[in-house]
Amino acid sequence: MLGPVVIELAERDWSALDAGERSAFRAWLEDAQPADLHLLLHEARRRWRRRLRSSSQTLAAQRELAAPDGDDDR
Repeated sequence: MLGPVVIELAERDWSALDAGERSAFRAWLEDAQPADLHLLLHEARRRWRRRLRSSSQTLAAQRELAAPDGDDDR
């Protein structure tokens, strides 16, 4: 199953992939079913959402450090 490999390859820029990696991606894409594409998009969305939460948590931590006594100007 190439699914996990495709997710790993999708994390890198196309120009950073070597010929073998591009070939593996193309092979998966040629045989991909709608469910495979859905799974790939679902995983990508999950990762994007995690990053957004992480950024929000980082921003909240920065605000807390800037006003540790709850004296933020909101």
